[in-house]
Amino acid sequence: MARGRVYNTNGNDQVLHDQPLKSDNIKVCIMDLLDVNVYPPYPTDEMITVVDVIGSLIAWPMELIFLHA
Repeated sequence: MARGRVYNTNGNDQVLHDQPLKSDNIKVCIMDLLDVNVYPPYPTDEMITVVDVIGSLIAWPMELIFLHA
């Protein structure tokens, strides 16, 4: 698990890293890790675990996001 910041993605023309953002995804920035063995939902050669993307914006499925006040 990880903690991060969720970014507002209202609208249908959202882009992340020059790629369209799927309608069921939102932009997040991983800020703090609770488990270093967490795998991102869309791994790439540069992004194998969330450790690789701390501080970067990535796409994350809305269904896997839990908001806390």
